[in-house]
Amino acid sequence: MAVEQDENPFLRPSQDGRSASILGGSTNSSSSMLPLVYTQGLLKPQRNAYSISLLVTSLYSTLCSALFFVVALLQPKYGHVISSRGRFSPSSAALLTAFIAKTIELSFVMVFLAFIGQVLSRRAIQQKGISLASVAMRSWILQPGTLFSQWYSVRFAGLSVLGVLSLVTAILSLLYTTAAGALVQPQLRLPPWEQQKLAGEVQSDFSNALKANQTCLTEWPDVGDTQWGGSTCLAVKWSSLCGRNFVGYMSKWDDGAARTNPNPSWMSDRLEDRLPIFAALNDNITVTTSWLGQYDVKSESEKAGRIINNVTIAVPHRGVPAAARNTQNNLLQPEDLHDSGSYTIQASVASFALNVLCVNAKKEELAPIVYETWPNAVVMKNTSMAVNFWPIQAFTDGTNANNQTELDGVFGWKNETEDHSRARPVFLKFPKAGNTLANHTSIFDDRAEAYLLGKAPDDTTQDYFLCSMKAGITTSCTTRYNASSGGQSLEAICDQQDDHKHDDDHEDNQSTAPSPSSTDAPAVSGWRAMAFDLLNSMSLNNGVFDGDASTARILTQLQLTEPALNKTLPSPAEALLSIMTCTVLDLTQDFPFQVSGNESGNETDVGLERNQLQHFDASIRVAQYMSGGEKQYQKAFLVVLALTLLINLFILGYLAIVLRVRLITDLCEPLVLFILGYHSFPGKGLFEGLPQEGPQKSDLKEQWIVKRVGGQLVVVGRGEADEGLGMEGGGRERFGMGMRRKRGVMGEERE
Repeated sequence: MAVEQDENPFLRPSQDGRSASILGGSTNSSSSMLPLVYTQGLLKPQRNAYSISLLVTSLYSTLCSALFFVVALLQPKYGHVISSRGRFSPSSAALLTAFIAKTIELSFVMVFLAFIGQVLSRRAIQQKGISLASVAMRSWILQPGTLFSQWYSVRFAGLSVLGVLSLVTAILSLLYTTAAGALVQPQLRLPPWEQQKLAGEVQSDFSNALKANQTCLTEWPDVGDTQWGGSTCLAVKWSSLCGRNFVGYMSKWDDGAARTNPNPSWMSDRLEDRLPIFAALNDNITVTTSWLGQYDVKSESEKAGRIINNVTIAVPHRGVPAAARNTQNNLLQPEDLHDSGSYTIQASVASFALNVLCVNAKKEELAPIVYETWPNAVVMKNTSMAVNFWPIQAFTDGTNANNQTELDGVFGWKNETEDHSRARPVFLKFPKAGNTLANHTSIFDDRAEAYLLGKAPDDTTQDYFLCSMKAGITTSCTTRYNASSGGQSLEAICDQQDDHKHDDDHEDNQSTAPSPSSTDAPAVSGWRAMAFDLLNSMSLNNGVFDGDASTARILTQLQLTEPALNKTLPSPAEALLSIMTCTVLDLTQDFPFQVSGNESGNETDVGLERNQLQHFDASIRVAQYMSGGEKQYQKAFLVVLALTLLINLFILGYLAIVLRVRLITDLCEPLVLFILGYHSFPGKGLFEGLPQEGPQKSDLKEQWIVKRVGGQLVVVGRGEADEGLGMEGGGRERFGMGMRRKRGVMGEERE
């Protein structure tokens, strides 16, 4: 049987037929023996489909990594883009970000491996020499665990420029997806405060009694009562709304809370530390007022020579919640983010200021303004007379309210001839203990105050207390509105409050609040008529016929007997304010945001026939999906994104400018390197370790190169001479015999 001639697999004819085996081709050769590298000379750089696709991949990785870096740096807000009504849902946005980040990571690794292969291959064929440790840099990137399992390779190659670059790339490939998730992937966050002009609908200046009646009747069934239907509607409505606010406020002063917490912060004689007045708007918005002005009861009482209880609050503008949902403002609502959203608006708008001034006075000091003490006073013989003929009889021809009192300086009263807007009130009689009665005797439309006279029950004190109530407008406070799926709140923010309570407020929202008696917050005379209806609906005027109303009894029990606020009970002024708050909340739905004029410069102190838009300045924070790390430590991932971009730019420049998209075969590819080593001559002393033992530490630093021997690329030591490799024909024969001898030795050792 004929002996089959051995074939040198590296010299198999190429596809173009440009080479032939020196030893003759075998018809039985396997396709696995096809040479991976054909060299008629050394490797020739070529521009082909692979090199172009690699350039496109590098360009993609560079552009996308640049996009991710810019997004992480700018932290854009996506607003309606990522919402239930937007182009992307939150889950879709997260999936898209993760997908792009993964493609950047894969393409980044791909082009860097190609970069390493080109650099090392060119060093090898240019006789500059490379080592096994340099080839191992591919494993650092593909299998980062080898940095620890084969740490000795890092020792020999890690300090070179290419080694450092490979180490950095290995770390970047591990962290890039994490960095993109922390800094690029949209997350639901509250951005910093930003200034924005908002718009809301306005119509009238202040809802007077007539408009209030009409408004109430629109929500009331038509019973045919054209004369008293409106006032009856208001009485029922306010007795419910205002009474509920009063009950809720009183219930907060629970002694049980004091027993649970022996020293609660709100149990204080300092007004600014006490429980704020609160209410409810539309049954779903919690309204919190703010103290406006700081009055010390003790010092004020010492100045006046009597107990003074003066309290002013700022009520937030109720039109802000409606403006927040105005489609023109285009704010992202909580339901747009599947009930996960929230926003805060701090609006620079006018606020209502409610003031109650209560003083303790003796009976003889009040006599000049009590009708039953006047000469020729008509005695009310029965209840019907008190109800039907009072207060008409107080102002018969020839009578006036010019009786001077010791309280003129406290309340600022004057004779009618001097200033009828400061005319003194007149009461029917002295209320009996535990009762209150109101002053319904004003014949001047420009007087702003309503008055209430009462006396504590059970002979607690012999003094009466007289309270004036008025409403004004102030620009010293801002209105803050918070909305989320958990609830809504509306509060007034004034400059007297401690800064630490609102650390996230914008500095432009701070203002200086005037004294409640300052002309900067003028009283609104139109409120007085509604105050009369309010007092009637709350039964606070039942004292005219000794009605012993429950609300009046509770109120009179709060009368101060010492020149200091009671730490466990609200004062009469605070209690009255909790009742009064509902009037401005219920009736100011379309009140202008600016008291001086609208954006066109037209005055807004007159009613409008139809709703118009008015703009106002506001600071807003709208929770929305945005990029950028939420925590400060996440900013460190910017280094990962930045280095990835820089390396991508460097490799793109290397491929496009230095190599001009002309690549050589990557000799460091495992398959190419295996075939190259398989056909190489066994050098003397190049690698000391046996194949089954793997490379030794000394082998990692040995420099080797690629040379052409007889038209074939082989791996040789850098110091080996060309003549030692053999020449055409015989050299290749010795080369093949050497390879067979080496394999024979290895086989014997295994046996």
